[in-house]
Amino acid sequence: MELSSLKAWYSAYPDQSSEWWAASVRRLADVVAVLDDDPLGGQAVSDVPVYFSWDRETVDGIIDSGTDSFFILTSSRSLSSDMAAKVCYEVVRNIAASCRERGKSLQIVCRSDSTLRIHYPEETDAIAAALADEGMPADGEIIVPFFEEGRRYTFWGVQYGLSPEGKMLPVSEMEYSKDMTFGFTASNIPGWVEEKTGGRVPSHSVRSILLGQLRADYRNAVREFGRGDGFRVCTADSIEYRDIFSVIRAVSDLRAEGHNYIIRCASSGVRAALFNRNDGKSLPSAMLSPDRGRILIAAGSHMKRTTAQLEYLLSHAENVSEVVFDQHTVLDAGALEAETLRAEEEIRKAVSEGKDIVLVTRRERLDLPDASPEDQLRLTVQISHAFISLISRVSSLFSGVIAKGGNTASDIVRICFCADSASVSGQILDGVPVWKLPGGCSVVIFPGNVGEEGDLFRAYSRFRGF
Repeated sequence: MELSSLKAWYSAYPDQSSEWWAASVRRLADVVAVLDDDPLGGQAVSDVPVYFSWDRETVDGIIDSGTDSFFILTSSRSLSSDMAAKVCYEVVRNIAASCRERGKSLQIVCRSDSTLRIHYPEETDAIAAALADEGMPADGEIIVPFFEEGRRYTFWGVQYGLSPEGKMLPVSEMEYSKDMTFGFTASNIPGWVEEKTGGRVPSHSVRSILLGQLRADYRNAVREFGRGDGFRVCTADSIEYRDIFSVIRAVSDLRAEGHNYIIRCASSGVRAALFNRNDGKSLPSAMLSPDRGRILIAAGSHMKRTTAQLEYLLSHAENVSEVVFDQHTVLDAGALEAETLRAEEEIRKAVSEGKDIVLVTRRERLDLPDASPEDQLRLTVQISHAFISLISRVSSLFSGVIAKGGNTASDIVRICFCADSASVSGQILDGVPVWKLPGGCSVVIFPGNVGEEGDLFRAYSRFRGF
């Protein structure tokens, strides 16, 4: 199936304006809090604050400041499912309590991966429990993983990704579904829900809005969401922004009728939920170019797309030096620390010669076939800690960073730069957000699964001001 054909079949809306929703929408709530499971929620918005802490004092300060929309970066995708649930419960409990005491309504948005690699249903269960404990029970959850910037679309209840050849493939046929921690076999979202819940939520009970229904009369299509007892799991098709705005408008209507739904979405859904006016244009390079010093490009992602982008960058960029960190040394006692020291020395030498640095892990993934998902995740975290420790040792040498991979970016910002907040400035490329840190440093957060072969080089060139 080709996306162009699909869009041609479903081209008509009652109002042809691309922003027909703008005049009649209402804010979802006094406070819209977005829980972000890695730092990529800002792929489609601009001028939205991001906070890395969620203790009650911090949350009270955010609400009292009048901030009505914000991200809380939980980084829960890098945690075990039990710990992810614990974090989500704590975050939502604190935000809900703060809003309740101040008489403010609250909408929870759970931003997660558009290829369905998430802790599910553990996070939703925890969020629902926290809301109930604060007297704000949720009627259900609406799952809308559409992500325009990453070329991910939902049609007939199936989540698709666009291949390099322009064909739409079910996400279960893409490399993302083979993830050692979050793997799955179903691309059909109701089937995926049944698979992930172990049958607790059967596919036939998941309420779906198909594209034709959504575009013909979204109000009538969502009427079923408000009926019935118990926690309802729902999903909706989307192949462009008008669709996801229709879904959010439906959530707004449901709230007006007394129904409260958790929104589980990708970054495009966040833009819709916040009614963010980001126009999707890249930031001017002058806003991003460091005035002096060197740039560090740190790649922790092992996606094939990342490897191809790194190869293109290294073959086209001048004045860069590649340093390979061999994470496989984690299997030998004491070897990982020695590898960290070796890589640090190599980086310092290249910087002294005036080079920008491309720091990469060894491209062969270290997967343990007989390990449990928990053991694999534990090994991944150990490697990540060593990689971030290396960057911390050399961070003072650099005036700008391009972080390849969401978890890598999160750790660099919080650990290496000791930042407790940031602001999403916009995007340097489509789907590639830029954070401005309190100290003035800009960090480009380049997802592992976004962009064409030459896009990492394009981002570097803009950052450098070429």
